[in-house]
Amino acid sequence: MLFFSSNPIIAAPLKDEKAPSPATTLSDRTLVKNEQIGDPELGVLRLQEQKLQSPPDEPIAHLLGQVGYFQGTNIFSAVDAIDDGLFSTNLTFAIAPKLGAKTSLFTAIDGGLVRYREHDRADYNKLRLRAILRQKLTPRMFGEIGWNNQYLFDAKTGDRFLNEHALRLALQRQDKITNKLWLNSVYEFRLGFAEPDTRSRAINSLSTELAYYISPRLQLSLEYLLALSNFTQRDRDDTYHLILGSVIYAVSRGSQISFQSGVSFGNSSDPNIGFDNSFFSVNYTFDIGNW
Repeated sequence: MLFFSSNPIIAAPLKDEKAPSPATTLSDRTLVKNEQIGDPELGVLRLQEQKLQSPPDEPIAHLLGQVGYFQGTNIFSAVDAIDDGLFSTNLTFAIAPKLGAKTSLFTAIDGGLVRYREHDRADYNKLRLRAILRQKLTPRMFGEIGWNNQYLFDAKTGDRFLNEHALRLALQRQDKITNKLWLNSVYEFRLGFAEPDTRSRAINSLSTELAYYISPRLQLSLEYLLALSNFTQRDRDDTYHLILGSVIYAVSRGSQISFQSGVSFGNSSDPNIGFDNSFFSVNYTFDIGNW
């Protein structure tokens, strides 16, 4: 599963602040990176997610599509690195009503296909359900509580090899440096319960991002992420670092293309795991319909 693509934070400026943003031109909705730390061992980082927050006079239901390609020098996070690429497609149906002046709800069901360029034995399909409640705590800070249930299936046999429920708590802060330069910070705690239970884990992560809004359509960003993982049903602890650069361009009101490149590194108590990796990706996200 693509891991940046979490909660990479590409976030529009706070209400009443004026800064051009490709995030706000994409159907005038806030775009935020993925809310969960992904699983590099499945092949990549994390997919760039969309959290949809519609004004009262805007549609609250959205059908979204995404296609992407990811290339990495250590795509399975192994000590013996394997260089490969993968293609991904994703379809999301989301409902995002505002519950009040400071409260919003995000619910979604999404499914996707992941196909490796060379190691097709690792191909898989995925299905995920999500619910997130977002509360504005201060003029610059938000809190979130969320749940998701993810299923992964072998692409050839159809057998399910992962069923994970996860609870997520997060604090997000946005600070304006100049009219075009913003500092976005996120702390997140995620507790996952999985089948098989060897995938159950608790993750603490902290990310900071500098986002520069060149124009209403174009954004540049540089992000650093630290994630500490403790596997609750086996003796394994991971420390993961990620440095990521992104270019995001709003092709139209309902579509955007993003280019990302970066490096990851870290260590694990499992001697078979290695996080040293350099990668690049391109993703195209588009609206199919709004209601």
